[in-house]
Amino acid sequence: MPLPTALATRWQPLGSGRQSAPGALRDARLAARLAAYKREVAGAYRSLALDALDTVLHAGPCWVSPKCDGMTAVLHRQDGVTVVITPTGQVLADLPLTREADQQFGDWHGLLAGELSAVTDAGRPTIYSLHAALGGGAAAPVDRLCCAAFDVLQDGTEDAQALLYAQRAECLQALLGTGTLAQAVPVRAAQMVPIRGHWAGPDRRLARHCTLKSPRGG
Repeated sequence: MPLPTALATRWQPLGSGRQSAPGALRDARLAARLAAYKREVAGAYRSLALDALDTVLHAGPCWVSPKCDGMTAVLHRQDGVTVVITPTGQVLADLPLTREADQQFGDWHGLLAGELSAVTDAGRPTIYSLHAALGGGAAAPVDRLCCAAFDVLQDGTEDAQALLYAQRAECLQALLGTGTLAQAVPVRAAQMVPIRGHWAGPDRRLARHCTLKSPRGG
């Protein structure tokens, strides 16, 4: 049985690809793991006003990456086939972004957490552009769908969450560093130092669109 068919049931057309119904993921353990990651890790992110950073964050090293606006999802690679799985148990397959991921992954298999979004003609992607791309059925503009991976959950048979975030970020760049539709979120190291009640670190003009992580990735 082909991988997408084995993973989920109740398939419907999605542009040139297909999507399952929410909750159609067959693998209960995988579904539970993705839901737990969404709840415990991605769900723990919170927005902070710039002037509140020094009351919440500790001085020291951190990792800075652009914030993507979309939906948390996972790139699942198994038996040479990549699919996108959402925390609701919906599977997206045979899309331009999954075909691009297949070319980049080679023999690698595992799980990458990322943000599924849909590019727009002007401005930043929004959750509304994503809903429009996912709601078009057979006419859906799936060439606009992209996934920016920001964490490694599983690297082959290894639980990658036990690794430092620097190691996971390096793995992401090795896998998807040259991608366009399936890509690794660019990450850089920074040093956060409180100065007169404000944080010196990432450019304050860009801070509203940045994500900060500790060395462990939290």
